[in-house]
Parts: sequence; structure tokens; C-alpha cells
Amino acid sequence: MEDHVDPYRYYLHFPSPSSALQLDTTHPQQGPSERAHSLSDFFDSDEQDIVRAELDRLFNSFRTKIVYGQRHYAPSPTWRDELTLAGHVPAPARFVVRVHIFESRGAEAGRYLGFVSLRPPNYVSRRSRTSLAARHGFSYVIDAELTAPAHMQRPRYHLLTTTASSARLGVLPFRSAVYSAAGVTALEGSVCVHLAVSQALNLIMGRFACRPVSQVEFDCRLLEILARKGETSVNPQQRGAKLLEALQVIRECCNGGGFQMTIEPRANPQGRLNSEERRIALRFLTDALACGLPVIALVKAGHLIESDAREQMIAEGRQAYLEKPHAVLILGMHLLHTVEELGRKFFDDLHGRFSPLSDKDKKEKEEEKNKKHHRDDLYELPGRLVIHDTLSRGPYFECLTTDFMEAAEWAYGDPDSAESREDRGVHFLVIGPPNLELSHAQARTFAERVLKLLLYQNGDWVPGKRSHHPDCDSLRLYLEAGNVPPNDTPKTDDWRFICRLLNAPEIAARYEEDANLEPSATSIPLNELPSGHYWVVEVRHPAADPQRTGTTIHGPAQNPPALIYIWNSNLKGRKENQLGISPVVTLRYKQAHDHGQPS
Repeated sequence: MEDHVDPYRYYLHFPSPSSALQLDTTHPQQGPSERAHSLSDFFDSDEQDIVRAELDRLFNSFRTKIVYGQRHYAPSPTWRDELTLAGHVPAPARFVVRVHIFESRGAEAGRYLGFVSLRPPNYVSRRSRTSLAARHGFSYVIDAELTAPAHMQRPRYHLLTTTASSARLGVLPFRSAVYSAAGVTALEGSVCVHLAVSQALNLIMGRFACRPVSQVEFDCRLLEILARKGETSVNPQQRGAKLLEALQVIRECCNGGGFQMTIEPRANPQGRLNSEERRIALRFLTDALACGLPVIALVKAGHLIESDAREQMIAEGRQAYLEKPHAVLILGMHLLHTVEELGRKFFDDLHGRFSPLSDKDKKEKEEEKNKKHHRDDLYELPGRLVIHDTLSRGPYFECLTTDFMEAAEWAYGDPDSAESREDRGVHFLVIGPPNLELSHAQARTFAERVLKLLLYQNGDWVPGKRSHHPDCDSLRLYLEAGNVPPNDTPKTDDWRFICRLLNAPEIAARYEEDANLEPSATSIPLNELPSGHYWVVEVRHPAADPQRTGTTIHGPAQNPPALIYIWNSNLKGRKENQLGISPVVTLRYKQAHDHGQPS
């Protein structure tokens, strides 16, 4: 492909034609010794073998062979931070070796995959290499800007990427996600939480103007936070960082916001969730990713390490390390198909595999099978999650949701530990724009409970039979327009809730001109919403489809939701079991025209 078609071809060669550093054009069948020359201008022969092995492992999830483009010295904020932590003056080895990576097409280079920063030659001692290899870490890879694997650029994959993080380092912007590996001398304590936070902030820095934080600043802020709490003897470099403490750092020095979501088990003292609680956790996780917000989760370290590496660590007496909580960044998902496409047994096995069903649960599931309509979003959950794991598996690692939920539930897996009893369940940290405090889980729960009350209050949908609420009329008109008998929708499980994170102009542009929506008497006009971000929950019914009439397909504006609730995301929410979070705007369906005719 010519350079004027693909500008990233520039990174195949050095600008100087006389340079000896050319593209590694060796045939894929050739052995490592025949490829050794590609990095020989920077690393000796022993280091080259390690570097190539690490690059192959880094791109393992890409399912493709790689070739090297430009290789040159370049600055790296992560490297400066690591030198500071090690107490070194950032000279003379103050630059990393930057290597641009392409897909291999035999003797040619294909798609540009991004660039990797490698620690300088002769910096990593043999002892450090051995220690990192034993922990399945990277000894030379320090960070990377990577585009998504080709197989993830397909329908039903949803990945968070950005162009802002690559542009900040003087490279042509491309859709990418930062991956940062743990430092040579620091593999425990708050390192995994900091790296997950830093990677997440890089993902949203272009959208929300957040600022990534260095490990030095992260630990300093943690010490200040702990001192304010009176925990002056705690060292986060040894103890680690909790998610709420990391959130305080994000709010105080990163121009960001967020909230912690915790799903606690109702009955199991060991922290295991039943099938319904696990589905709720996945629903909230799906909503956050769908709104473009990265999620940090705590898992048990040993659960995500490959079995051979885990057995090796156990044999070396490092069982305690495998039992510790470990932070990973969730930046994508692959959605399941509908239950009808997959088969209900597969869905039940996938999301109920770790929770034996009681007789009551079995009866409820049997009733659910016989329902005429199914709420689609209950099955539009991720079958796999896409993860950045700084401990062992690397970037874009895919994990079954069942395996991930098990790892998350066992993050504090010792039932005899006071800390485990206090931290039961699964813990997510959602990172977003400045001043974000209200959880979308609270907004969604509010909408579900209000709809449940409306359905109960409305009785058999005859106006005036009970204390009649205006929202009940909106639901009735909405169902009539969608040709759905109202008596077929007595439960909230029959309805669908769509959660969005929108700013004030986006809300006005999306809903203000819709003739089928009217605000409640207590709502403020959409064009007068204060600046900021809002949670928007749309209430729909999957069987209500007034868009299609005969052979005519109308636009989305003619299929509005039944109800829309809008909350200011900057508000501090109450506990999730309370209904004290009032939306600033409520929009109701009204029948402004005949849905059989275009508006």
C-alpha cells in the first residue's frame, strides 16, 4: 500500500535511507537466529531473545505474527516515573527504545498495530529478569500504545479506545488503548491499582479531559488520604490501594470522577453471589462499558494466571502471592446473542453455573420460559470480557464472564478473615468525567422500581379504577401504539431499560424536538439543563414496534420510549435500596400522531 494511502507506512523505515535499521522482512518460517539482527543495534544477543519473546507474548491476543518497523530512542513518561521510583537521575539512559509493530503478511508488513516502549539495553539485571519471568511479568516491555486486534473489530464486540493517548507522544493519532506493565522493582502493593487507573484515564482523557497520574504522585496522594483517616502507619506500597482510595486520588488530582459499584451476596457468608445477583452485576458492568466508561475490578490474582505458571509459583512457595486481590482494567466485551439464538440451556449454564438453584428459583425459571415476551437486555450481556491484565496475561485478554465473576467473587476469598467478611461480593470502580458521583446502577434501580409501582397501581389499565398516575396513561398509550395488549405486560421483567450518559446539549438535541414526548409538570425545560453529564434511562417494551407499518419503515423519532428519566450525575446518591434520588427531568410518551403515517 502506498504511503499516501496509509500514512503509517512512514513507520516502516527510518527517514534516512542510509540507515541500516530496515524492516524485518524475514520469512515467518525462519528461526529466531535469522531474525536477531532486527534489534541488534540496541540489545545484545541475550537481551534480543528476551525482547522478541516478550513482544510475541504481548501480541499473543492479536492472533497474528508481527514484524518490526522503526526502532529508535524516544521519551516515555512511564520510564521517567520508574527512574524516579528507583532513585536514579534520568540520565544518560533517559530514553526508551520505541519499536513500531505491524502485522506480518509473509515478507511484507500489513496493518499498523501500534508501538511498544522497551527499557534501555543493559538496564535490566539478570536477577530482575529471572524474578519477572518467574512472575510471568515483562522485564523489557514498559508500556505500549496498541490498536485493537482485528478479530475484535466485528459486530457484538464493544471496545474502548482513543486517539488522544497516542497523539500525546508525537505519533500519528490512531485508535488505541494504553497498556502499561509493572516496574522491574515494584510488582506488589498499589502498583496494579495505579496501572489500571492510569490506563483507564488515558482512555477517557480525550473525551473528558482527565489527566493520568504517575506512580509517585499516586502513592503520595494515597499517603495523604490515609493520613487524613488517621492511618499514618499504613504503607500503600506494601498494603496496596483500595478502590475508594484510588477514586479519591482520581477526584483530587486527575480531573476525573467515578463511583464504586459493589454487589453483595444476600445469604452466602463466603461472598458467593447467586445467579440473580451475578446477572445484576453483569448488567451494571455492561451499562458502564456501553456508555464508554472503563471499569476497574478486583479479582483474585491466581485465578487469571495460566495453570502452568500458577503451578510453578506454588512449587516455588509463592502461594500467598496468588491469594492476594489484584486490580485489572475492563475495557471491552463481546455480547451474547439473544437467548433464542443461543438456546436457553447455554444461557442458564453460563450465568448460573456457580449457583445451585433452589426449588423456588427453578419454578421461577420455568415460569420465565413460558412467558410470551422476553426482556432482550437481560440476555444482551457479555459472554466474554476484554481485559488489560498487568500481572500475567497482557493486553486485550479475553475471559469468559463466568470465569471472571468467579475470580472477582474470590478476590477476598478467606471466610475467616475480617477483611474478607467486610469486603464480600464483587467490587467495580467506574471512572468517568469530573464530578461524576451518582451511579447508573442507582438510576436504573430507581427506574425499575418506579415502573413496578406504576404497573401495580394501574391495575387492569382501566383509567379511574385506582388512584391514577399520569405516567400510567403514557404506558397505556405507548403499548396501544405498539400493538401490545397492556394486560400482557404485568411485570418489570417484560420491559427494557436503556442507560445512556449524555451531556446537556446531547439531551436537548436527542429529545427536544420529539413530538411524541412531553415533560412532566415538575421538569425543567431540556434547553435549560445546567452544563454537565446526565444519566438517561429509557423505558421501552421490546414488542412495541410502531416503526414498521406494512412496507414502510419509519425513523427512530417515531418510536420513542414510554418514559425517560434524566438524573444529574453529579449528585451524591443514597443507598441503592432507597428511592430518594429524584430525576431532574421526566419525559412521558404522548400520541402526537398516527403511527401508521409518517410524521
